Amino acid sequence: MTIKMNVKFHHLLILTNLFLILTFSYCNKQGYIEKLKEIQEYKKNSILFMPPKSIIFEDKDSREGFIEGNISITIPVNELNVKDYQIFWGSSASSKLSDTPVATINKIGTNLVYSISANTQAPSGTTHILVNSRKTTGEISELVSTTLQDAVGWQSLSNLPVNVSDYTHTLANSDTRVYLINYISKSVHHANINSDGTIGTWSSLSNSLSLAMNRANAIFYNNRIYITDYTRSYTGTITSTIDWVEGVGRDSGTCLVKGENNLYSLSGNSGAIAAYVASFDGTFKLSSWSALTNLTVQAVGEQCDTSAQILSFVSKQGNISAFQEKPLAANLKYVESVMLNGILYSIGGFSATEQGAVDTIYYSSLKNSLYEPWKTTSSKLPVAKNHHKAFTANGFIYVVGGCADDWKPTPNCTITNTVYYARPSASGNIP
Repeated sequence: MTIKMNVKFHHLLILTNLFLILTFSYCNKQGYIEKLKEIQEYKKNSILFMPPKSIIFEDKDSREGFIEGNISITIPVNELNVKDYQIFWGSSASSKLSDTPVATINKIGTNLVYSISANTQAPSGTTHILVNSRKTTGEISELVSTTLQDAVGWQSLSNLPVNVSDYTHTLANSDTRVYLINYISKSVHHANINSDGTIGTWSSLSNSLSLAMNRANAIFYNNRIYITDYTRSYTGTITSTIDWVEGVGRDSGTCLVKGENNLYSLSGNSGAIAAYVASFDGTFKLSSWSALTNLTVQAVGEQCDTSAQILSFVSKQGNISAFQEKPLAANLKYVESVMLNGILYSIGGFSATEQGAVDTIYYSSLKNSLYEPWKTTSSKLPVAKNHHKAFTANGFIYVVGGCADDWKPTPNCTITNTVYYARPSASGNIP
């Protein structure tokens, strides 16, 4: 009897343990399932909650301090948990000027456009436009930004102290100062460049070039001016004056370009590319010029103009590695070209077809190492120009001097002393 009871108790104990094991296993399984559901819900609510892909703004108001145009928002790949989008003025790429949005736009399943109305003035301190996604719960995504580039149409500045053409002058500039060099009379004028695009009072330097030069070109580098012509080159160290030191020159050609440790001289006469390089020594004097050979035509980084095309070239670790020829948009010569924010500009020039100077400005963006087709800016030059000079500083394009009545600087071309400046929009257009 005792044995039978022990056997029954043993069986009951086994069944109880089995029940407990199965119950624990079931509960554990349910807990796993619940946890899995939590993870899936987290993925649904967090991982799939994405910020906008991009934001673009194009200012079409040509007035300083006023903006007008469309804010284009590219929506995220997945809008599953997005309720709407908020637009803000920003003091940086990641900081809002205010938590109050400029606008809130409901999602519609496609990319969005919000229009900034005419005569809008962004609050003081605005440098960016920001956008985020927002959920029904109120949670917001990270901010996506674009620079607020206030486009400015062509403005005139006080006249230069002298008449200027590319037959008599070259110039060199930093973002804060411009030097105007008459390589025939050897005189040098200089002025401050202000952040708002204006240029300060022009002054003349007491010490001029040592010798007159022929079709010279100059460039500003490391607080020094380098100027070359077909036979010689000079280094000008800028302190309170400019102390000119003669270097070795050879075939300065069309333009000068600075590399990390070298200066490059480019020539594109008759369509043939010739390039020379000279190294900076410890005193920033130039070494002898050496010809560059076996350069391939490919992606671009800088530019210089010729009578038939614009030469562009790649910078690799601060030094030129390749060239690309960009044919001009029209049958022009004596154009000026500048590069600003990765966009190439062809400004004015003399039209062989029209037999006169033109006021047209062409621009071409660099995309995926190739130039897009030429476009014309909405705003033309205030007057037609050829044999002028141009430069960029602080996001502005400056056009200096030149003439409009003929292609010959003397005696038929009346050289001027005018200065115009404009700030393109983000796409490169000048409204």
